[in-house]
Amino acid sequence: MQGGGFQLNERLPGNYLMNKLLRCKDLTRNAIIFINVVAMKPSMYFLASLLLFSIIGTGCSSTSVTKCSGICPAIAAVIPNVSFKVVDKTTGQDLFWGGPYKASQLKMKHIINGVADSAILRADSTTRLFTVFVVPAHPVDTVTMQVADKPIDILLFKTGTTGGCCPFMVLSSVTYNGALVYTRQSTPQIMVLAK
Repeated sequence: MQGGGFQLNERLPGNYLMNKLLRCKDLTRNAIIFINVVAMKPSMYFLASLLLFSIIGTGCSSTSVTKCSGICPAIAAVIPNVSFKVVDKTTGQDLFWGGPYKASQLKMKHIINGVADSAILRADSTTRLFTVFVVPAHPVDTVTMQVADKPIDILLFKTGTTGGCCPFMVLSSVTYNGALVYTRQSTPQIMVLAK
């Protein structure tokens, strides 16, 4: 009997299982298992049969999850980041670009397990925006922000993954002093933080 390019030996015990396996969608994995079973000694057939029943029960059921095929494409891993500007909460004037503060007076710290570490902060005078990069240490990371001598503000960065066969990490949302200021679906992708 032919299946997946292999000739099955009718004298081997468990040919029903092999035929069932070869009908499953993931032929590559099953072909490797088939080769290993054929090469086994007779004393190992019991364990192999138990393994095969498990595979058939989970891998070939009608309620099985859609399986991904192939290898995920190579994509550049990007540290979750977001661009923002800081404005005066009463006037709406930008505090840094044309405002009373210099970009060097903005300090951000990433709190990891209760210890302040530096967050990666980039100031862009062309776009008049800041971009903060937060290397995730937890599902929700805490970042503090301080403008000169003003009180410290708290930002919570929540990361997640995209769905599908080849998921990657994304920044899901950001809260600023308890208020939601960014979601992945936000348009435009720029936070405005009122200070």
